[in-house]
Amino acid sequence: MRGPRPWLLSEIVVAARAILAIERGAAQARKLAGTSRQITGRSEALDLTAARWGKARRWLEWALKASDAAEAEPDRFGRVMGFLDRAGAPNVAWAWIEENRERAAGELTPLPAGGAAGPVLTPRWDRLSDVAVAARALLTGILDHGTPVPGVRYLDPARRRTQALNHVAALWGQRGDWLQKIFDLCEAAEENPERFGFLVDTMNRAGRPQAAWTRLGSLVDEARVGLLVPTDGRFHTLVMDVPWRVDEISEASDHGYAQMGFDEILGLKSLIDRWAADDFCHLWFWAKNNSTGLAHQALEHYGFDFKISHIWSKPMGRGRYARNSHETVLFAMRGDRKCKDAFRGTPTVHAWPRPDGPESSKPDGFYAMVQSLSHGPYGEAFQRMPRDGFVDLYRPAEPVLSEAAE
Repeated sequence: MRGPRPWLLSEIVVAARAILAIERGAAQARKLAGTSRQITGRSEALDLTAARWGKARRWLEWALKASDAAEAEPDRFGRVMGFLDRAGAPNVAWAWIEENRERAAGELTPLPAGGAAGPVLTPRWDRLSDVAVAARALLTGILDHGTPVPGVRYLDPARRRTQALNHVAALWGQRGDWLQKIFDLCEAAEENPERFGFLVDTMNRAGRPQAAWTRLGSLVDEARVGLLVPTDGRFHTLVMDVPWRVDEISEASDHGYAQMGFDEILGLKSLIDRWAADDFCHLWFWAKNNSTGLAHQALEHYGFDFKISHIWSKPMGRGRYARNSHETVLFAMRGDRKCKDAFRGTPTVHAWPRPDGPESSKPDGFYAMVQSLSHGPYGEAFQRMPRDGFVDLYRPAEPVLSEAAE
């Protein structure tokens, strides 16, 4: 992780205003509950906000008051913001404003030249939800109010937002994708606190967003899956890429989609019986490296005879005992209809390129191989994205009309 870039005082002012609103609300709640210290809510909020930069309340008050004066009278005091960013000395800036209160714009005394870098981040940002509040305010200033920022050019909106995210995240020594994950978690919790609120607590305790963000993806996907129903039809070839729930990687490195335990995978038998053609059926069954033994048990449970494995050799990935560099797909049959003649020239190890698509998408070359070896019609369960010639074996449920609508 890179070290954080120096904060400019103008950035601190924007971020501190957003954080102050949160701290004042929390201070008022503590005061009403009788747990607040015997100082005003405003003073307590200022203390806690300034502490994020390792500074005292007075330092932040000077910076905020200097900024207020610059906004209120830009012709006279607007130049003070440049001084704050150069020198990082809000006490000097505020003293200069006080000294020149009664002077006209053309009679102001010169500002000191300045030159010291602004303050850098201290470890007091122990809640990533606070980072979200401050970063949103900074991002809004760049994208909505046109705050000029080095390195953020006026490109198309998507690229400009990416540049702005990276610029703001650098204040915490991170990249924009780290900050976007924090935003995703906080926004989900705001929209549905009962379902997703605990993920923000998880993120704050961990001090990093990855594990909570991955869990968010799983919960969202579980809701999507819960609205699916099986597709009708009979197929001579089935492809199944079941979302195995396994323990070879950490929670933070886990997959952000709904997963199934082994008992749930065995429970697919009734659906497979419903989809498999009566005369014969080929089954291509994907398995993770440490689930191939269970995959063989599942094939036997489904009533299919295992015939051969194919290996997808791919770049080194994740793993607990070694880094996985392949995936396995088992080929099994019901009935005695053999493969097409193309099998004679088909190897069992394939260096298919990784596809562009959602996580866990399988390569185009695999589907071409299935169509060259097995017989149609073709159906695919747990399809990650549409595939020509392969029917998605799950579809969204039809909406239920209310009696009033009927």
